[in-house]
Amino acid sequence: MAKGYNDIIKCKPRNNFIIVKVNQKNTEQLSYLFCTKIHYLHDKAKGCFDHHLIIYNKDRLIFKVWLPNSEKDSEFNNVEQALESVGMVVQK
Repeated sequence: MAKGYNDIIKCKPRNNFIIVKVNQKNTEQLSYLFCTKIHYLHDKAKGCFDHHLIIYNKDRLIFKVWLPNSEKDSEFNNVEQALESVGMVVQK
Protein backbone atom coordinates (compact mmCIF):
# COMPACT_ATOMS: atom_id res chain seq x y z
CA MET A 1 0.00 0.00 0.00
CA ALA A 2 1.31 3.45 -0.89
CA LYS A 3 1.86 6.08 1.73
CA GLY A 4 -1.28 8.08 2.49
CA TYR A 5 -1.64 11.78 1.85
CA ASN A 6 -3.26 14.32 4.13
CA ASP A 7 -4.09 17.98 3.76
CA ILE A 8 -5.80 20.04 6.45
CA ILE A 9 -7.43 23.45 6.67
CA LYS A 10 -7.66 24.63 10.28
CA CYS A 11 -9.51 27.55 11.76
CA LYS A 12 -7.25 30.57 12.26
CA PRO A 13 -6.81 31.66 15.90
CA ARG A 14 -8.57 34.99 15.34
CA ASN A 15 -11.64 33.28 13.78
CA ASN A 16 -14.21 31.14 15.55
CA PHE A 17 -14.93 28.90 12.56
CA ILE A 18 -14.50 28.18 8.85
CA ILE A 19 -17.52 28.70 6.59
CA VAL A 20 -17.96 26.13 3.82
CA LYS A 21 -20.44 27.07 1.10
CA VAL A 22 -22.24 24.05 -0.40
CA ASN A 23 -23.70 24.38 -3.89
CA GLN A 24 -26.04 21.44 -4.41
CA LYS A 25 -26.63 20.42 -8.02
CA ASN A 26 -30.42 19.99 -7.82
CA THR A 27 -31.32 23.11 -5.90
CA GLU A 28 -30.69 26.82 -6.30
CA GLN A 29 -30.47 27.39 -2.56
CA LEU A 30 -27.01 27.42 -1.00
CA SER A 31 -26.18 25.58 2.20
CA TYR A 32 -23.40 26.31 4.66
CA LEU A 33 -21.31 24.26 7.07
CA PHE A 34 -19.60 25.93 10.03
CA CYS A 35 -16.53 24.02 11.18
CA THR A 36 -13.09 24.36 12.75
CA LYS A 37 -11.15 21.84 10.61
CA ILE A 38 -11.39 20.20 7.16
CA HIS A 39 -9.25 17.13 6.58
CA TYR A 40 -8.60 15.59 3.14
CA LEU A 41 -7.41 11.99 3.44
CA HIS A 42 -6.02 10.04 0.53
CA ASP A 43 -4.53 6.58 0.19
CA LYS A 44 -3.96 4.18 -2.70
CA ALA A 45 -4.66 0.47 -2.46
CA LYS A 46 -4.90 -2.09 -5.28
CA GLY A 47 -4.97 0.53 -8.03
CA CYS A 48 -7.87 2.51 -6.55
CA PHE A 49 -7.74 5.75 -4.66
CA ASP A 50 -9.57 5.88 -1.37
CA HIS A 51 -10.07 9.50 -0.51
CA HIS A 52 -12.57 11.56 1.40
CA LEU A 53 -13.16 14.84 3.20
CA ILE A 54 -13.83 14.90 6.92
CA ILE A 55 -15.25 18.07 8.43
CA TYR A 56 -14.98 18.73 12.17
CA ASN A 57 -16.32 21.18 14.72
CA LYS A 58 -13.55 21.10 17.32
CA ASP A 59 -12.94 17.33 17.77
CA ARG A 60 -16.44 16.27 16.73
CA LEU A 61 -17.08 14.86 13.24
CA ILE A 62 -19.97 16.77 11.65
CA PHE A 63 -19.79 15.82 7.96
CA LYS A 64 -17.98 13.26 5.80
CA VAL A 65 -17.79 13.16 1.99
CA TRP A 66 -16.60 10.09 0.10
CA LEU A 67 -14.93 11.10 -3.17
CA PRO A 68 -14.91 9.04 -6.42
CA ASN A 69 -12.46 6.16 -6.18
CA SER A 70 -12.45 4.15 -9.40
CA GLU A 71 -9.25 3.14 -11.18
CA LYS A 72 -9.50 6.15 -13.54
CA ASP A 73 -9.81 8.64 -10.66
CA SER A 74 -6.81 10.28 -9.05
CA GLU A 75 -6.08 12.22 -5.91
CA PHE A 76 -6.51 15.98 -5.63
CA ASN A 77 -3.58 18.32 -4.95
CA ASN A 78 -5.17 19.91 -1.87
CA VAL A 79 -8.31 20.34 0.21
CA GLU A 80 -9.62 23.16 -1.97
CA GLN A 81 -9.58 21.00 -5.12
CA ALA A 82 -11.33 18.14 -3.32
CA LEU A 83 -14.01 20.51 -1.99
CA GLU A 84 -14.60 22.04 -5.44
CA SER A 85 -15.11 18.58 -6.96
CA VAL A 86 -18.24 18.12 -4.83
CA GLY A 87 -19.58 21.68 -5.13
CA MET A 88 -18.09 23.04 -1.90
CA VAL A 89 -15.84 26.03 -1.32
CA VAL A 90 -14.32 27.70 1.74
CA GLN A 91 -15.80 31.18 2.03
CA LYS A 92 -13.11 33.79 2.59
